[in-house]
Amino acid sequence: MKSIGKATWAKNLFEKAGLRRRREEDDESGSTANGSRLPNTSTQARDIATNGRRIIPELDSSQLIEEVLQGTPRANKLIQSMPYLVPFPDRVKLFQRLVKADKDLHQNDSTSVYRIRIHRGAILEDGLKKLNSIRTNLKKRINVVFVNSAGREEVGIDAGGLFKEFWLDLSTLAFDLQYGLFLTTQDQLLYPNPNSASGHFSRESDHLTLFQFVGRILGKALYEGIVVQPKFAHFFLSKLLHSFNHLNELPSLDPEIFKNLMFLKSYDGDVEDLGLTHTVVKEVFGEQKEIEIIPGGGDVPVTNRNKTRYIHLVANYYLNTQIREQCAAFRVGLSDLIDPRWLQMFNEPELQVLISGKSGQIDVDDLKSNARYTGGYYALDKRIAWFWQALASYTPSEQAAFLRFTTSCQRAPSLGFESLTPQFCVQKIPIRSDDELLPSSSTCFNTLKLPTYSSYKVLRAKLLTSISSGAGFEMT
Repeated sequence: MKSIGKATWAKNLFEKAGLRRRREEDDESGSTANGSRLPNTSTQARDIATNGRRIIPELDSSQLIEEVLQGTPRANKLIQSMPYLVPFPDRVKLFQRLVKADKDLHQNDSTSVYRIRIHRGAILEDGLKKLNSIRTNLKKRINVVFVNSAGREEVGIDAGGLFKEFWLDLSTLAFDLQYGLFLTTQDQLLYPNPNSASGHFSRESDHLTLFQFVGRILGKALYEGIVVQPKFAHFFLSKLLHSFNHLNELPSLDPEIFKNLMFLKSYDGDVEDLGLTHTVVKEVFGEQKEIEIIPGGGDVPVTNRNKTRYIHLVANYYLNTQIREQCAAFRVGLSDLIDPRWLQMFNEPELQVLISGKSGQIDVDDLKSNARYTGGYYALDKRIAWFWQALASYTPSEQAAFLRFTTSCQRAPSLGFESLTPQFCVQKIPIRSDDELLPSSSTCFNTLKLPTYSSYKVLRAKLLTSISSGAGFEMT
């Protein structure tokens, strides 16, 4: 085969596909978006890549990734314009390599470490105070020292596990509905609260400061490869990727409003008889408030002639206008850690997997095939066989608790346990025949410290006790 230069290879592939990057403007009239929307909903892109498999033989994902990392313009344009040409796992690996290259610039020596003290009873408050003070240095390593209820520093050296534990707890608290920053859809998926400014804040701008903070929490999790719990509504993920939403995103926020608008669209009677005006009703603390979606909208009736425009204006209000400031602040915080262009390789469901890992029951076989053993254990040891048998017998929630106990994260990484770093390990802990010692863990090293129990029944019960109570967690 004739050799093709890197730039020429990307150019030929790009032209062969017959696609060009579609540019859109951020026009709140409801027709376009800000910057370049990746054609991940484009039928052209889906024709080129099906189910994550390449159907253009010339495309070599590894070669494309290398060119992107080298900054080849056409390779960058290709991955941004047609991400479906590259399988999702390869795009995740590219994202991880882009992050690693950036981390090498910011975490390259011992001076790149910040030590913060966090009170166990004030994780969110301490986190907000300490992290805002180092906002411009959040890309550096952070070592955490926990302070107990007696005001004493807990024993232990943070080799990564304590920070991971802190960040998971912080992310859970930050997205808690009780703080008024987020609401949930009917499917219990998170999106910014349009009324967040009316919460318990001394100044109206405080809620936007918190949205920036929460954006940084998510950004740092992505930066450090920590999968977190929150799951977001599709339209909010779309806002993070593209900054503007369209009518087709409305069902992910409120299917009932979408249904009513579609009824109006197909209504063949005189729409003016319905008595609608260019307003929407917004509920604030239980009170109904009428909002005009165009100047003087309360006096402008909806007619057969303007109903299409009205439908898009209503969708625009719910999907964009009412949460514009919150989403903008969140994106500012997120971009402090993550270059927005890195995320544009993914569509909304893929971004959710990148954020929170694989959903559903843990794949025990995958974990087993990527495990190692130390201290005298080996794959055919009877206690190792008991361990895997016990783990497989647990309920999904117990398996998630086990994963949290050993790795600090309740979900598998987006690429499965093959990408878990460090590799999951089971360490042998010799004991006498009394079977009293509980299993322990070292989350810094993703290690389970498993005593040499006398029977399967004892091992299963002791392990379940530890993962249910966290009794065996170690700080080192």
